[in-house]
Amino acid sequence: MNLVYLPNLGFKLDSTSGVIIKWGNEREEIRHLLNNSHTADDDEDSGQKRDIYQNAGELMFLNYDESNYLNELEIHRGVDININDIILKFGDDVSDILKKLQLYGEYKILDDGGTFLFPSLKMTIGNGASMGGEEDDNSFEYFYVAANIDHLMED
Repeated sequence: MNLVYLPNLGFKLDSTSGVIIKWGNEREEIRHLLNNSHTADDDEDSGQKRDIYQNAGELMFLNYDESNYLNELEIHRGVDININDIILKFGDDVSDILKKLQLYGEYKILDDGGTFLFPSLKMTIGNGASMGGEEDDNSFEYFYVAANIDHLMED
């Protein structure tokens, strides 16, 4: 699967015939657009509202606010990501990805150095070590984007 990330707007998938899924779209509208191929994973105790989309080698989470409007996207594997013609592929070396993305400004290192925040893109990427893999695993294993990243900007 291929995804085009459109900072400050949303994203589009090759499976949606070019239709842009925008931040703030309603959950049911997105489910319909994606052929209801999700598993709901809501947790009332934590306030989590998300749908999991998983098939042959792909794992993607769409997260929603308390009113069921899209506000976050997480990808853990199987999706090639296009950001203004820069292609991110899972398994690629994160150092190489950081070099490609440097034209979008400085990045901030989160946690123990395996997760990188690009404020101008409202995006984080993570390596295998940050996702529980081997300590020296610097392969691209995590992609997160959101309508609002204020919670990540706090020191």
